[in-house]
Amino acid sequence: MARKIVRIGVSIEYQRGTGRKVCQGIAAVSHDHPEWHLSMFKDSFPSADEITKLDGFLWDVSDARSAQKLIATGKPVIDLVNDGKYPGTISVGADHMACGQLAARHFITRHFSHFAFCGWKGLRFSDARQQAYVRALQLNHFACYVYSPEGLNMSKFIRHYVMQERFVLPEDAEALAKWLKGLPKPVGVFCANDLRAWQVAEVCRVNKISVPGTVAILGADNDLVPCLFVYPPISSVDTDAVEIGRRAAEVLVGILSEQLPKSHPPTLVKPIGIVMRKSTEVFPLDPVWLAEALVFIRANVSKSLTASDVSAHVGLSYPTVENAFRTMLGTTVQKEIMSVRLETAEHLLSTTRLTVAEVAARSGFRSPQYFCLCFSRRHGISPGAFRKN
Repeated sequence: MARKIVRIGVSIEYQRGTGRKVCQGIAAVSHDHPEWHLSMFKDSFPSADEITKLDGFLWDVSDARSAQKLIATGKPVIDLVNDGKYPGTISVGADHMACGQLAARHFITRHFSHFAFCGWKGLRFSDARQQAYVRALQLNHFACYVYSPEGLNMSKFIRHYVMQERFVLPEDAEALAKWLKGLPKPVGVFCANDLRAWQVAEVCRVNKISVPGTVAILGADNDLVPCLFVYPPISSVDTDAVEIGRRAAEVLVGILSEQLPKSHPPTLVKPIGIVMRKSTEVFPLDPVWLAEALVFIRANVSKSLTASDVSAHVGLSYPTVENAFRTMLGTTVQKEIMSVRLETAEHLLSTTRLTVAEVAARSGFRSPQYFCLCFSRRHGISPGAFRKN
């Protein structure tokens, strides 16, 4: 008996790094459903004849008119962009609040005292990430400087520099440079996404503003082109775009098979973590050797690192280094090493399929048993349970 073909309309900006990753996630699910036939509609909206033949949609819903046409078909519409903006669609996307919180934590744990945010006012994902970032800083008794230029036609700006993803100095480059120069230094700047981070990095380069020495830059989405086509390379929050595509396709599978209701609530995919690159590889501490010690610990976490190794690296006595860690950082050298090891292990458990023993080795633990003991003390669960969660 011939298998019934299920036609799925897909519209995603697949030229972008995040769009390609979303497509990877969709493809992974579709391979388990050979009855699916995927039709890509990126450059133009499908005709009335085409749209009636489709059984469901995985779509970047960009405007209300498109949303209405899709919803009018009575077929399930999975919206990968607008976070529930259009009633009748089902949202599956990045957890922007978690993204902002993670960015704040990143700069706080690197001992920054000054913080800033640069995005695009009016874009939902940008506003949500800003709100979460500012709120997380406030809860830790820090203020945040938010870039908000006067006289900029934001809708035109977004159309020309965001939607088209143009890698040129933006229209607001002069205002951006003025804002960056006026920030207290050193400062950690979280950007709404990697394109905005690239723009900030380019403005810093043109205006001879040191990165990461005076301005540390963190992007979001881990889109490799903007992150790597600049020096220094940009650190970024990995919002797990592959998982977003996978979850979106799974929701559509559930609705088409009537295992999920058509009014399925929004699905938020939490970020994996932060991909570290040189744009935030800095600790704004005085004395400078203390910052060098922290960088050394992170660069050598996979080795059998000891407190004595750290003292030898900075060329000071063990008591001097230990006292500085206690008085200025509120910890000890060995506790800092352990904290970085566990942080590394958390990232590996979340982002790789390495065995627990391999994670332990790459995180610098002398044995898998000791790793499991330390990890369970910190999280209250085993590494295996952490990975499943």
